[in-house]
Amino acid sequence: MASVAGMKGGTPHLLSPTRKGAIVNMTRAMAANHAPDGIRVICVCPCVVYTPMMYAKGMSEESREARKNRNLLKTEGNGWDVGAAVRFLAGDEARWMTGVILPIGAGATAAIGTELPKNA
Repeated sequence: MASVAGMKGGTPHLLSPTRKGAIVNMTRAMAANHAPDGIRVICVCPCVVYTPMMYAKGMSEESREARKNRNLLKTEGNGWDVGAAVRFLAGDEARWMTGVILPIGAGATAAIGTELPKNA
């Protein structure tokens, strides 16, 4: 499991996006290496999700709204959303998938500048 930061970069942190980016590319290499053995390798990349770890420290409503506004659907995901994708990928319905890098984040990687006015 990586994260959207490993796909996009551009955060003020150095190590986390670097580490997550390595997992993304390792997924591709492992998929190519293990495909002859029938082993599928898939990387799940969640965006920011609201989890017990996040709210244990306390989070203001302003911070939660800012996090929601970082994706196209303007919604807040949680661990169950990520788990549902993993459950799908582990099942027979995903039998023909390998080397996939799957962002789970309400479209956070699909577009940039969605907060700009339409006439900008």
